[in-house]
Amino acid sequence: MFLIPGQLLTMITFPGVLTYELLYLAFSRSAHLQGTPNTKKLPTNFQQAATVIAGPFVISSMLCFIFAFIAGVGNFQDVSSGIFLYLALCIGMHAFPSNEVNAQVLVIGKKHLSDGHQTMHNLASVYYHGMNLFNILRFFWIDLVYAIIISVLAVYVAGQL
Repeated sequence: MFLIPGQLLTMITFPGVLTYELLYLAFSRSAHLQGTPNTKKLPTNFQQAATVIAGPFVISSMLCFIFAFIAGVGNFQDVSSGIFLYLALCIGMHAFPSNEVNAQVLVIGKKHLSDGHQTMHNLASVYYHGMNLFNILRFFWIDLVYAIIISVLAVYVAGQL
């Protein structure tokens, strides 16, 4: 593994960062969580958390698939296929939520545990620890691996048409 400074990686993959932030903003507004542009207002219940976490993740993953599919349909004959594949990888890499939002899910789960909802706490705990492990594995480029898997699947599907 080789190290690329985070700021450089962010500059290279800025379409993915921009897409995720716009999706996070849109889903935050739909969950009635309006913060300022510099601060994110965190969810306070599971419905808000699911909206803010799952929404950007699902849409980013779908965009990754769609852009890679378009690149695969073009059979990589021209520059546009490369641009679509670049966009697919950038967006796919930034599909996962931040540690800040993940930690809030655990806080919400602990609140439900004190209210006697063991199942909700267990689900929140499993989610939090899974995402925490994923965020630790980002050092080993697991987010790029995720984007590549989706892109390869999309190109394979495009090749079957």
